[in-house]
This record gives sequence, C-alpha cells and structure tokens, in this order.
Amino acid sequence: MDLWQTLFSNEDTKQLYFLNKPGTKLEVVKNKFVYRLDVNEVIQSAFAISAPYRPALPHCAVMLLPLLHDRVPESVLELGGGGQAMQRYFRAAHPQVDFVSVEHDLDIVEANRHLPEFNSLIIEHADAFTYIEQCVDLGKRFSWLMVDLFHGKETPLPALKVAFFNQLNQVVEPSGWLIINCLSDQTKDIQQLYDLISACTFEQIKVFAVPGQKNHIFLAQKNSTSDQPACYFGDDIEQHNLFPPIPPNETSPAHR
Repeated sequence: MDLWQTLFSNEDTKQLYFLNKPGTKLEVVKNKFVYRLDVNEVIQSAFAISAPYRPALPHCAVMLLPLLHDRVPESVLELGGGGQAMQRYFRAAHPQVDFVSVEHDLDIVEANRHLPEFNSLIIEHADAFTYIEQCVDLGKRFSWLMVDLFHGKETPLPALKVAFFNQLNQVVEPSGWLIINCLSDQTKDIQQLYDLISACTFEQIKVFAVPGQKNHIFLAQKNSTSDQPACYFGDDIEQHNLFPPIPPNETSPAHR
C-alpha cells in the first residue's frame, strides 16, 4: 500500500471532529494507518496512528533532514503546524527537545484537541509575525525555526519582505536551522524566497523539491560556530539541492 492509499484508506475510517463555517472547513479523521487534519479539503497534517506518531506527509521527511544528518536540536520554534505532526513526533521520539508551536487560529487548536496526546503539546495562541517580533525584543533564540504557515492552500510566504527574514535570522542560534515549507513549484517563487533568505547571514541554503509534490523545502543553516562546521548531507542527497554551493564568478543552475 503506497502513501496516498494509506492516507485515504477507508479501512476503519472514523470522523473525530468536523467544523464548517464561512471560510473554514475542518475535519479530523483517522483510519487504520494515520490521523489526518484537513483544512478546506486540503490535507494539512497527517501522522502515524501510534507512537512515535511519525509525520506521514512527504515534505515532513525533507524538513527533518537536519535531524538525521546534523544533530538533535535543543529547542524548536514552529510557526504554524496544523495538526502538530512535527511537535507530536518530537514529544514522543525526542522528549528532551524544547518544542513550541505558534498557532493563531483557535479553530485549528480546537481540532487538535481531538487528536492524541494534545495535553503534552505546547501551542501558543498568537500571530506568528507578532510572536517573532517579541522573540527578537526578548532575545529568544532557538536551534531550529520551522515556518509552515498555511490555511488550506493559502500561505503568506509570497508577500513576505526581507525585514521579516532578518527577524527570523535573529531568532536562530549560530549553527541552527531555518526550515521553510514552500508550497509552490514556480521558479519565480522559489527564486524570490531564496533571494530573501540569502540577504540574511546564513552560511548555506539548501532547497529540495519534494518528489511528486509542489512543495519545496528550504533548509538554511546559520553561520556555524568554530566547533560546529557547516552540515553536509552526503552526495546522494546534496545532488538534489537546487542551489548547490558554487565557486565565485560562476552561476548556479537554478539561476540560469
């Protein structure tokens, strides 16, 4: 059984929560394999039916590459998160990690109450942009900053400016990671987001297309410390990086 058969399997399917109001349709379901949160008929989150509740959507595996090839973060701030597949996985598999998710939509928070282990999650009800400003003002830093801002198919990413990315940069610790889920396969969108991140002090920016999906995952590591060199994922993975490091005065294939 492939991934999509698993996600949409009718075996033991049960609706756990449903909300339908102007502009928002939410549904929480589970089947024999996964829990799933749909927002406006788009799968927002999905994770395995039992602990450690591994995220089931393909883009999540790409977002977790620094976990596999760098090190376990000490702290994670997630902007968005939907059904909290990432935080729930960390709570089960890496409980020592200080993980906080920011969610402005109380309907999404309420939907999460119908998913397992809700009481173990830390979800801050706040506007993501205001929360980042507060983090900058208070000098808060995180090993990882994950940006996964969606409501159905809608995302604010195309409208973001360099000032916001400068704030994100200030919240990431040295050698830490900025991890962004971009739901677009348009070259201009990918290039624009790459340019915005490049304007900040990140030592390297890796961009990977998610096979079979529109998603492109941006993995930007902040300038490394002397005892923590820049992370290399290995040739079998790095060959898929759309923006590989290039010698001076040459042009990246993604720019040509």
